Amino acid sequence: MPPPGDAVVRPLLAALLAAALAACASAPRGPCNQAQPLGSVCGFDNPEDVAYSAASELLVVSQFRMLGRGGSLAGLTPGADAPRALWPSPDAVVEADGSLGETGCAAPDPALFHPHGIFVDARNDLYVVNHGGRESIEMFSIRGSGGAATLAWRGCIVLPDGAAGNDVAVGPDGSIVVSNYLPAVDSVWGNVKIGLGMRTGDVIRWRRDGGWAHVPNTGASAANGVALSFDGETLFYAETGASRLVRIRLDGSDRSEVGYRAVRTT
Repeated sequence: MPPPGDAVVRPLLAALLAAALAACASAPRGPCNQAQPLGSVCGFDNPEDVAYSAASELLVVSQFRMLGRGGSLAGLTPGADAPRALWPSPDAVVEADGSLGETGCAAPDPALFHPHGIFVDARNDLYVVNHGGRESIEMFSIRGSGGAATLAWRGCIVLPDGAAGNDVAVGPDGSIVVSNYLPAVDSVWGNVKIGLGMRTGDVIRWRRDGGWAHVPNTGASAANGVALSFDGETLFYAETGASRLVRIRLDGSDRSEVGYRAVRTT
């Protein structure tokens, strides 16, 4: 069981805030940037995912690149009236670290940067699924706190050929799991397959001593959100095309799943 307190509350708050942020991709559902009554946090461009840094008191938001908007990381701090740019940003720096990711990896091109799922680990490092110019996991360190928090790009890991990431999570041993949502070369027919609940991908895992590998028994129709248990041994992921949530050990054993369906309210 996870420990009580902030370890449970903060991810829950981030998830609830994600619902409010999603409204801003179209039109606000209520007053902007107003705590009471419940409204929308406005000022984002195509918000896709959120991750909270407790150490820096910073909510990081990935802004999906679409229709000439987005393509960046934004930050929101308690009490702020609006989000601010984190990457690209004049305050951000590039500090390549050979101990992180792959050697010789260059910082992403700001003109192509296309963030998707994001994750903040216990060391206050930020991991970002990127589609811009390459399918990769970009690694940043979060520096400072609150309104003074900035990002430093540290390295990257390129995804295997044909893979297209959606979400990312990092285990306590530094291994990385990514939902391989839909092969990049299969975008048109792949969406038809998703509608039919057919397999389009799986979950892949990266370890420094072994590189990328497919997590056994995770074939999925649009593998989406991913999470790891506190000990890093159990994987949870959403399978959008099959309308279910899956729990499985990283060795492919002890798989269980539960179906779900959207409930429309009026």
